[in-house]
Amino acid sequence: MHTSGESRQMGETLWPTPLALLAFACGFTINIQLELIGEVFLVELLAPVLALLVLLSHGPGRAFQTRTFIGVIIAGALTFTGYLVSDLIAANEPWQYLRGWGRVGLLMIDTLALMLLAAHGRRNIWWFVLGVGIGGPIVLLAEGVGLEQWKIGYGEYFALLLAACAGMLPRVVAIALIASCGAFSLALDYRSLGATCLLAAGLLGYPGRRDATAAGCIRKLTLIALCTISAVGLLYFTLSSTNEEFAERRRLSNGGRYIGVVVAWRAISESPLIGYGSWAAEGEFARMLRNEARQLERELNRPVEVGRSLLPHSQLLQAWVEGGVLGAAFFLFYGWGLLVTLYWFVVRRAHDWLSPVGVFLLLYGLWNWLASPFLGFTRIYIAMAVALIAIAKWERAQHMRGATPGLQRRAAVARAKRAGNRRLLGGW
Repeated sequence: MHTSGESRQMGETLWPTPLALLAFACGFTINIQLELIGEVFLVELLAPVLALLVLLSHGPGRAFQTRTFIGVIIAGALTFTGYLVSDLIAANEPWQYLRGWGRVGLLMIDTLALMLLAAHGRRNIWWFVLGVGIGGPIVLLAEGVGLEQWKIGYGEYFALLLAACAGMLPRVVAIALIASCGAFSLALDYRSLGATCLLAAGLLGYPGRRDATAAGCIRKLTLIALCTISAVGLLYFTLSSTNEEFAERRRLSNGGRYIGVVVAWRAISESPLIGYGSWAAEGEFARMLRNEARQLERELNRPVEVGRSLLPHSQLLQAWVEGGVLGAAFFLFYGWGLLVTLYWFVVRRAHDWLSPVGVFLLLYGLWNWLASPFLGFTRIYIAMAVALIAIAKWERAQHMRGATPGLQRRAAVARAKRAGNRRLLGGW
């Protein structure tokens, strides 16, 4: 585990540099939407320009991770190719595939831009997140959106703002505030955000590897058990107390998610290699979607509205349905990175001002990867999470360089074993 001295050496303070303030300004424009080919947000134009200027004037940055950067480019290129091939085979209309290709292209541009900003300082991502947390609600207020629009409105921005500010507060206070945000979100029936905040609060309380004794392990397990019981109890109490008010909407929401997943798996099972194209609207599966909706209508005794597009509430499934197995390449790469980086932030890494932002965004990224569509400004959330993946990669490299001789020897033995395994497999 990093000591405080190691953390100071590896990271930096939150004092705003000119680049950090520019990153804040970019994040501030998160909710300013431009109508080009589909949905484009102003931040998706400003952040790449800023990253390009930094690259040309100061190079890639001292924390630049070449392998991760190349891995993202390759995974993104495979996904774009999957969409391209699927659209050509499906003979989709230009309005469909131009929007789909643009969506994938913007995702890659956003992701690479934030990775470059992160390579020039971890604080740049923190200030970008702070800009998102402040700018998003201000734009909503300017547009006349009421404060009651917590779900798919103010909630996510407030949670990001709270996570950013929590990094400057004592750990116990930060955990309490994030947990309170989770409970408030659950009370307003924003279940995904509420559960993410509660889980993030619990994981931020995990003591990591600071105490490796038997007593320390018992304390860790006890803390995890208490956090889990508290979170589950709070979740159950909140959902039960608001059941009458939101029960019908929850049933319809769960029904829509169920229909999307069922139809998506059928679509993938019938054509796992080639997708159905951007905004898939192939007639056979549109009929499948309506058939599932009619069955749900009989169960609920209410009409259920569905569109013709196959839009499962899962970024991975949606990319697979639309772009085939190649279309899912980026999201498979991304999902693995989320898991590895979350483990680093919770178990291996020293707690600092980036920890609340990191844990929250990684958990929220996992939820969106599993249960949210790939649309709109979710591209920005993916880009922020990938920037954290790159930061964690650099931190792990720095940690190994400053590790004790014993850890270095164990790492060398592990590398030798992996090399031996590769030679053995090569012989086959």
